[in-house]
Amino acid sequence: MTDQNKKPSPGDKSETVSAVRDTVGAWVGKALASVTGEKQAFANLLAMSDMYEIESSEMALQRSRRDDVKAFAQGMIKDHKKTTEELKSMLGSMNTPMTLPDKPDVLFQTLLDDLSGASDADFDTRYIAQQRDAHEVAITLAEHYRDHGDNSALRELCKLALPVLQHHKQMAEGMARP
Repeated sequence: MTDQNKKPSPGDKSETVSAVRDTVGAWVGKALASVTGEKQAFANLLAMSDMYEIESSEMALQRSRRDDVKAFAQGMIKDHKKTTEELKSMLGSMNTPMTLPDKPDVLFQTLLDDLSGASDADFDTRYIAQQRDAHEVAITLAEHYRDHGDNSALRELCKLALPVLQHHKQMAEGMARP
């Protein structure tokens, strides 16, 4: 395993390098989200986004030092599990049911690994920043699919999910302020 592919341990990586990697990941995610109009690609991205939200928030429940971050994380787990169930239900009722990925792709896994590798002192800041960026990507994904997607039921799911995603992003932005 090369040093680039090694999972970070808390405090062993430069916090600046990890933060830059997270930001680049958010840009890539937003670019992918802005061109996804096909139902399988949309469903895959939404499922992986939910997986990331749940896993990163479970990590926050264990590592955060802040009560507001822990409360936010509990809400993320609840809301994103609900979205995943709604997505699975919709996909299962289609004429040609689709399967969803069972693990995050390299982009989401990199975010999880960088969060896992954050020092204890930097964890909350990193989690909040990732949440803000991840919700910006999710909003772009839902808005694009709502406007250009090829499946009416999934477009409706986007319409319902958008206010929740926008609220999540606002909450993350509020926690980032001193």
